Amino acid sequence: SLQDERERNRDRVWGAELEKFIRESGIRTVWQPVVELQSGAFHGFEALSRGPKDSMFEMPRAMFALSSRVGSSGDLDRLCRASAIREGTGVASEHKLFFNVLPTTLSGSSWSAGEVPDLLAAAGRPPGEVVVEVSERAIGPDSAALVASWDALRNEGFRLALDDVGTGRDGGEALDRLRPDYLKVDASVVRGIDSNL
Repeated sequence: SLQDERERNRDRVWGAELEKFIRESGIRTVWQPVVELQSGAFHGFEALSRGPKDSMFEMPRAMFALSSRVGSSGDLDRLCRASAIREGTGVASEHKLFFNVLPTTLSGSSWSAGEVPDLLAAAGRPPGEVVVEVSERAIGPDSAALVASWDALRNEGFRLALDDVGTGRDGGEALDRLRPDYLKVDASVVRGIDSNL
């Protein structure tokens, strides 16, 4: 249809802008504290990726949705991860560094050799201070590859977090299969919990 053709043309134009932005490493990282509720002490900082200010890529949802449609989500994910590790030294220093990744990028060799170890070494940060997060929403129907990737990361010392718990399709089976170190429960699950048994 004409509407579909317009959307494809728009994605081509915006996709070219996104690829340029990725090539030029135009990502910004903002930081959200992860706080221990009992003590109020900082436990770590989560890296949140943003595109250039006042651009269509400023918000991650739009940026990642487009990257998925145009086939550049892996490149964008690697750029966000690299930015978080590089900038995390100054922000998170003695605290844990949390960052989100796409499940499909966890099986790449960049985790055990090459990019990630080099970035961590340059930042002076051991894997045990890094918490790799995967959204429960992003887990597909076949999680066997993700389980294998998580086990490999765990063996290298990384900590693992399951994000957006309660929003996935598998009714909590991901918890049993993945055995994350951290659970980040989606707000929709706990909203109004103080007034609803």
